[in-house]
Amino acid sequence: GIAEARADHLSGASVARLLDGASPILVWREHRGMTIPQLAVAAGLDVARLVGIEEGHRPATPEERAVLARVLAVDAEDLVPFPP
Repeated sequence: GIAEARADHLSGASVARLLDGASPILVWREHRGMTIPQLAVAAGLDVARLVGIEEGHRPATPEERAVLARVLAVDAEDLVPFPP
């Protein structure tokens, strides 16, 4: 139905945020209605590590990206930031 389709697709505003340089992990986390601590626990990451990834200070490892993608129900490629 419509609700399921909306859950799997970002709004135009969210896509614009990504194009403006927002972290894909941040955008998808917010789209899923999760807080940083909730996502960190679900992904088995330290909150500080997740914050560093979201803020772009520390890139996610391929393994971290895979776990985050699973938790956020997206492809791992969807979590790769756009080039500046």
